[in-house]
This record gives sequence, C-alpha cells and structure tokens, in this order.
Amino acid sequence: LKRYLSNQEIEAKGPSSLKLAANKVKRNVWPLVVGVIVVVAGGVIAFLATREQPKSTVKDPGPQPPVLATNPPPVEDTAGRKAAEWYGAWIKLTEVLDFDDWKAGDAGLAERANKHLTALKAEAPLRQPDVYDWFDRQTSKVETQAGRLGGGGEEKRAAAARIVGWCDTILAAAKNVDFLKRQADGAGKLRADAARVANYKGSFTLKIFVGPFAEVSKVTRNGKDVALSQRATPLILGNLEIGDFEIELTHPQLGKKVEKLGEAQLKDGRAYQLSGRFQDPKLRMTELP
Repeated sequence: LKRYLSNQEIEAKGPSSLKLAANKVKRNVWPLVVGVIVVVAGGVIAFLATREQPKSTVKDPGPQPPVLATNPPPVEDTAGRKAAEWYGAWIKLTEVLDFDDWKAGDAGLAERANKHLTALKAEAPLRQPDVYDWFDRQTSKVETQAGRLGGGGEEKRAAAARIVGWCDTILAAAKNVDFLKRQADGAGKLRADAARVANYKGSFTLKIFVGPFAEVSKVTRNGKDVALSQRATPLILGNLEIGDFEIELTHPQLGKKVEKLGEAQLKDGRAYQLSGRFQDPKLRMTELP
C-alpha cells in the first residue's frame, strides 16, 4: 500500500500453477474422475489378459445314442433297397437250386424258393427277366442230361432219379408263379421221361398157355393198359417192362378170370410161363430156363 501511495511499482505474484490446477479441479472434478476410471479399468484388463487361466477338465460323456432320422427315405430309395435285398437272397437260393449243385434232402428248399418267387412282383419286378433266364438255362441243362440216359443200368437209373428229384423241387418252387409256366411245363415233361428210366427194373417175356383155349382180353402194368397185337392163346408177350401185372382171360362158356403177377416175382431178362386149365382156381406161374 505504501508503495502504491508513493507511486512505486507494485509487483503482484499471481497464484502458482498448482493452485490454479487445484482451483480448476474444484470447479470441474469430472475429467479427473473419468481419467482415474480409465486408468483403473486398463489395469484390470491388462491383469486379466496376462493372468494364466486355470485348466478345466471336460468329462467324456461317453457314446451317444444314434440320431434317428425324422424324415423317411424317398420312395425310390426304399424300392431300390428292397429290390437289392430280394436279388441278393435269390442269388443265395440259386446256389443250392442249380442242377449241378442241387442235393436231395432239403425238405424246405422248394417252399422257401416259392415264397421268394411269389414276392418278386412286389419287391423286385425288374428282376423278372433274370429269373426267367435262369430257369431257361437250368431246364436246358437238365434236358441235355436226360438225353444221355439211354442204355439202362444202375448208373443211368441213379442219374434219372436225381433228375426226378430236382424237377420235383423246381416244380414246387415255380408253383403259381405265372411267368414261369413254360419252364414248369418243360420240367414236368423232363421229369416224366426221367421217371421212366429211374423206375425201370428191366424187362421179361411172358408165355400164356391156357386150355382148352382163352382170349387175353386185357393186360395192365401198374394200372395202365398194355397194348396187345394178338389176344388168342397160346400167346407170347415179349419185352414187358417189369412191374405189377394183371392179366384178364375170357372164355365163351367158362367166363372170365384174372391172374396177377407181382413185380417181386419178376427178374430182368427172364422168361415166364402162365399155364393150366381155364377152370382151375389159379394158373401156374413158372420161370423158364
């Protein structure tokens, strides 16, 4: 004041920068608060980032049940799968149905094959030509074998009996399967031809001498008529196939009588004589030397 009154220069010291800053802070404290928060937050983030994380152990849940498809496969996929399954099973059946490999004794084979063939139209209709061709090849193969059965003998009879058994199986397998009718008919004819060879026991000659005389009105073998070119006795019937015979004789005054010859009485290549009086209760059957 004295310096002022005496007109001397007055030097006034302003407030220090620290005080100015303090005053500013007092007037506006929020920038400081925000700064502190930023610094603290940065430190926390840095701490968490650099801290070693503890290892966690995940328990194995074990095998999971399969996930079931909720949508059914397309119709064409289902049909294709059925056809493939049908054909695969058919191939297995042909391995035992094939004539070359077939063996007697499987009583259920024909039934299994018939059931499978009956299902063909529903499960694998496009495979019908394959099955048709297989039956064609088999019947052709058997026809070739049947053509070699001539000449007789035990070996030929055994081969014929095998053809009969195979045909029986095939006929039962193709029963009521319409598209195999032609092959079934062919197998039936092959069976009949082979059966004649398989059942052949040989042949014999029969001489009939009946007094005073008689007419041979009828001769049957296993219930079937035997063709006769002559009928009046004495009569010789040659090359008769062994079997069960009935011989019917007639006489104008003495009537009719029937003589029976059993298969067990007859031998291949032998000759027999049926003789006696018509009025006798029974004629004599003699094996000739």
